Amino acid sequence: MNETETRVVENYKKAMHKCKTKDAVNKLYRQARIWNRFHTHFEFACDVETSREINAQFKDIRVNRLHELGYRTYGEIISSGTIFLDGITYTGITDMYKKVAELAGYKITENTHYACTKIRVAKNVADNIFKYYEEVEHMPKERSGMLWCIYGPKADESLADDSVVIEEGFCYEENT
Repeated sequence: MNETETRVVENYKKAMHKCKTKDAVNKLYRQARIWNRFHTHFEFACDVETSREINAQFKDIRVNRLHELGYRTYGEIISSGTIFLDGITYTGITDMYKKVAELAGYKITENTHYACTKIRVAKNVADNIFKYYEEVEHMPKERSGMLWCIYGPKADESLADDSVVIEEGFCYEENT
């Protein structure tokens, strides 16, 4: 990383230290990720690898701050908040749910269920799922639309690309 990028990470660390709640920490993290994505393409023009390195440092600083605030497990840290799917390959709706739950730190078993009312996805995530059903599964739009209505999350155009917001209770175990 160059001097400017290093300074950005240091400023983020200082700002993160001022956060006093889990919500404030997660909000700053989301803003930093969006900011990094924008500046990688337009101002810094840094390569993808450097951008990933910056994002990894953002994540480490965030997790360390949440540990300082008393949160111990990653599932506890992210049980409600934003997850980024950039670089994550997923297919249909249930596969995306499984990947999100794994990234949130949940242990997935055969009894794991997902609450579609407790998740919102960025528009490009929804578009990718529809594209998968159309191109790979050869599913008509009417059928994939009905599937989305029954099992799908809510697409939120205000979310940054590749982001997913989950709420408490998104993933749960059910004994059958």
